[in-house]
Formats: sequence, C-alpha cells, structure tokens
Amino acid sequence: MKITKFLSICAILASAFTFSACNSETSGTYQTIIFVNYGGTTADGFCQYVYSDPTGGFSGGSNTGSTITFLSKTIFSEGKTPAIGTRLIGQFTITLGEELKNGTILDNSGIAGLSKFGNVDIETLDAAPQSNPIYIQSLLPSGKYLDIVALAASQNSDLRLVCDQSSLNSDTAVLYLVYECNALDAVETQYFASFDLSSVLNLTNIKNIKLVANSSNGSSEYTFPVKQ
Repeated sequence: MKITKFLSICAILASAFTFSACNSETSGTYQTIIFVNYGGTTADGFCQYVYSDPTGGFSGGSNTGSTITFLSKTIFSEGKTPAIGTRLIGQFTITLGEELKNGTILDNSGIAGLSKFGNVDIETLDAAPQSNPIYIQSLLPSGKYLDIVALAASQNSDLRLVCDQSSLNSDTAVLYLVYECNALDAVETQYFASFDLSSVLNLTNIKNIKLVANSSNGSSEYTFPVKQ
C-alpha cells in the first residue's frame, strides 16, 4: 500500500537510526532518522509519535515490547493529517545526553510517508520466491515491525515480505524479502519500508526470524531473535 507523502523529505539522510549519540561530545544536538507511528494530537496542538526502540528487537507472544510516545510540532502539507497508527519516517533533533521518555518534546525537520508499508504474507512455497537484487542499507527489528532502509526504485516496483508457511511449525520462521522492479531504466532513490510481522510473531513457538534477501551488497541471510 502506497502512503502519500506529507512533508518534503529531501533533507533526510540515512545516516543514523536510533536515539543514541555517535560521537564523544557531551553537549549540543544532532539529528536522527526514525520510524514512528502517528498517535494523533494533544489538546495543546502537539503531534504524538510512538517510537519502538530497535535495540529491543522483535517482540512476540505476550511480549508487546516497550514504546515511547514523544511530542513534536508538525504542520502537514495540504492538511493531509495521517490516520492514527500510520507508520511514518521522520527526522528529529536530539539533545545529547537527553533521556527520551513519554512526553519528551522534539523538533523535527521532516515527516513523510513510507515507500512501502504492509503486513507479512504467509504462503505455501514450493521454492524460494524470485526477487530482483536490492541494495539494503539497514534492517531494524522494532517490536512487531521490520523496518528497512534501501536504495531502490520507487516507481514501477513493489516490495513484499513473504513467510514460508511450513517454517511456522518450527522455532524459526523463514521470511523472504521479494523486490520486483519492472522498469529497465529504473532510478534508485532512498527507499523506506516497514512490515508488520504480528501474525508470525504472535506464535509462541517462534524464537527466531530468518530473513532471506537477494541483497546486492553484504549478506543475503539474516537471523533475528524473538523475545516472547
């Protein structure tokens, strides 16, 4: 499902993806890019954003994972306020040494819809699905989501996450990242995607997620633990 962009994201660079400092400075601010869910507005006009820390990994079964709801002033273009729960990408300004907690107010310089958001598809597979190669920059297991940053074509293309039905009988669910691009002269740009894995993670026998991808850089298999 394509999501309409709400603000220009031209200033967003895929350089940092968690609320942690990347240098030894003890004062000042830095900007970071994160995946969030829109949580509506407060009475005093702040937008609420629900953040799942990627360092918490995947959460399954009765473990819902920890989230933080922080606040930020946002003016959405053309009044296109997203529906509550919409998953977005944003660039926020963090003060070094600041503890992020519920109610923290952060400045942001861009909020946008994702290139792709969807649920994992569970299918009976006779063989691994065919996929065009995709340049993966980052894979972030965040609660019930798998967040992906890549270089890919946003036009005439699609990205899916497919789970092999037979693997759900074991403790390791096998998932395939399937990238389909139909344009011979496709232009690759920054591509942000997120998939909801709830239907797989809620199975209490699943202890690991194994992801297989036709990656054009680095590894093509990744294994992530699931905290039940």
